[in-house]
Amino acid sequence: MSKVNNAEIAKILTDKGADKPCHRCGHEDFTIIDQYTYIPLQESLSQSIVIGGAVIPAILTICTNCGSVNFHALAGLGLLPEHQKSECEGDHD
Repeated sequence: MSKVNNAEIAKILTDKGADKPCHRCGHEDFTIIDQYTYIPLQESLSQSIVIGGAVIPAILTICTNCGSVNFHALAGLGLLPEHQKSECEGDHD
């Protein structure tokens, strides 16, 4: 995946209606972090943390007033290349 394109992501979020005020403080301004993150998925709450397992690739937006952090899945934004979808989903049979 290439470097985060903040302008492209801002447009996609706006087009999808994800440009509402902060759910915590009502502030209108957010910043998009210039790096990607992953949300690791676990099969069970009783197992140890699995490194290299299934993940959800995401970008983060942060309220510039209160710092509330929001995750946005790349697949939901149409930004996950097709070949990476199966790698990230893992085997969930």
